[in-house]
Amino acid sequence: GIVSAAYVGITKHLKASFYKTLEESILVSGGEYYAYTSDRPVMFGDEKSVSLKDLVENKYSTDIVDHKGNQCNLDTSYVGAYKDSYDKTNYYVCLTCSNDDYYNSGGKPECSGNIGYSLQVTATVNDTNKVYQVNNWVNQYVKLTFKTLNNVETVYVKDNNLGTSFNCTMAGTSIKTCSINVNKSGNYEYYGISSSNKETKHGHISIKVDTTDPNFDVYEDTTLITNDSITKNITSNSININNIVKNIVDSDSKVQSIRYSFEKQGSSKKYVTIDNNLTEFNINKNLGLGKYELIIEIKDYAGNIGSRTITYQINKNITKPDSSYCNDLTYNGFEQTLTKTPGEGYTFTNNKKTYAGSYEVTANLNENYVFSDGSTSAKFTCVIKRQSTATTGSCQDVTYNGGEQVIAKGGSNVTYSNNLKTDAGTYTVTIKANSNYAFSDGSTTSELECTLGKREMDPSITSCTNKTYNGASGVTCSLSVATVISGDTVTASGTCNAADKNIGTGKKVTCSSIVLAGTSASNYKLSSTSVEKIGAVNITKKALTWSTKPTVSNKTYNGTKTATISNHGAISGVVSGDTTTLVTSGAKATFNNKNVGTKKAITFTGYTLTGTDAGNYSLAQPTGVTANITAKSLTITAKDQNLNGTNTITKNTSQITSSGLISGHSVTSITLTQSTTS
Repeated sequence: GIVSAAYVGITKHLKASFYKTLEESILVSGGEYYAYTSDRPVMFGDEKSVSLKDLVENKYSTDIVDHKGNQCNLDTSYVGAYKDSYDKTNYYVCLTCSNDDYYNSGGKPECSGNIGYSLQVTATVNDTNKVYQVNNWVNQYVKLTFKTLNNVETVYVKDNNLGTSFNCTMAGTSIKTCSINVNKSGNYEYYGISSSNKETKHGHISIKVDTTDPNFDVYEDTTLITNDSITKNITSNSININNIVKNIVDSDSKVQSIRYSFEKQGSSKKYVTIDNNLTEFNINKNLGLGKYELIIEIKDYAGNIGSRTITYQINKNITKPDSSYCNDLTYNGFEQTLTKTPGEGYTFTNNKKTYAGSYEVTANLNENYVFSDGSTSAKFTCVIKRQSTATTGSCQDVTYNGGEQVIAKGGSNVTYSNNLKTDAGTYTVTIKANSNYAFSDGSTTSELECTLGKREMDPSITSCTNKTYNGASGVTCSLSVATVISGDTVTASGTCNAADKNIGTGKKVTCSSIVLAGTSASNYKLSSTSVEKIGAVNITKKALTWSTKPTVSNKTYNGTKTATISNHGAISGVVSGDTTTLVTSGAKATFNNKNVGTKKAITFTGYTLTGTDAGNYSLAQPTGVTANITAKSLTITAKDQNLNGTNTITKNTSQITSSGLISGHSVTSITLTQSTTS
């Protein structure tokens, strides 16, 4: 931009005619505005500097010339917009000049609150708005911000000696800007390149950049510290630490200051300043138990800080507690402390209990203590013993009744399981000592074998089935039992026998080996396994059959029904082992009548049985037997007769003689028929 030292040169471009009628003129120069009185147009020193605010509020003439002498006019429409604005800190000056130096492409007027023609630069430190002071060091970069109203398109920043360069492209519609962050030291020149590739040098600037922190090493005695977290476990209450800071170096902007603080963590820092010319120094400190921070800061002239924080944790070694710290305790109904008084450096948790049992006690380290074995926690088990006052009960004398019953009870401080039963049987009942109690032998569980007895029942014979003699005394009977509980299913059966095997009526029956059956039978028992009943059964004779029927001989008519038995046949059905035989001596057979015929029915009589067991059988006379009676032959002799012209004549017996008639039988008449051949 144009500065006051160049005002004289600017006036050479001004034409005197521009001042003929001017009472007051405005010179636009690099964003600065000056007012001149008309009676001294060529004299400098009395010019009055005015603000943009003064200009747009019409405190001065609107006749304006630029530094080339071009006539410019203020756009009053923008002035009016400013006056009506609530925000009078932001406004625009819009110029229309006789030359197009301030025109954009298209002939539009330039509007800005800071109108300048040449390439302006502003240097700030890092990302702040702090103005960079030449020859001072910075620790990141110097930000160069360029502004222009002319046709500069690109800005280059170069250090020809180092071969370092940076560039940026201008952007904007009225005032064009761009920025470059220069992060390397050098003596830089800056150039503007127009759209026609014309390069113009606009100035130079010296920049110093140091981005490297100062470097140093820290030792503990002769050992280089590489881990910034250090733990020391000691047996006393303090330790002396000797640190040495060595090899302090900063190759660029050099060391400006050195300081350190070595205090307990959380407390205020107390920095000790060290001569910045030293490359080595000692730090000696006696540390008690706790955590300490050694903070070392070395700053260079660029503002870089080499910082290191080394943490020291100082712990005291203590003996680790174990179950030997447990108290000898027995349940007493009150809360008791499981452990003895803890030692230095730790406390117990979970060490107060009321009920019998095993408990894990934790020894919690206090801050700045460790156990001698290197561990950070300790756990061990303490016990409250059970009180030995539990006693067992006894089995109960109970019999099945269809409902649930207690089969064992009694004792003290105990709980029963498996002692409520419904069905008869023997059960193992478990007796457990209640929590906090034990039996006298120290055990907590006992067992009893208890029985729920079966319900006793009397058997009886309900009825027996009559039978036919079969050579055995066994009979079939129905049995019953008394006092079966409603809803239960129980039946009885056994082996039943009559008094003997022989036939008889109202015979006594004895049933033995009686057993129970049914879904509920296991809950019952018999008072006796045998029972008798008088007059319970009848045994009737067994009817024998004819395996082979007797046979009768055919005969010639003899005038009687008498038949001759040719074979007496055989009987069947006698029980094996019985002595019973057929008696045939009195057997007789007769035809159904005396007359001639075939298959005539025969009637038998007289067959009987004999033997020791014959009385148990019956025998029906055989039936279904037949035989034939054929005609008896007769001889008839007739006396000669006259036919009297016929072929047949009838005469009385006086005309014939006969032989072969059975006594008492006679022929009373005959009929003679002449044969055709006679």
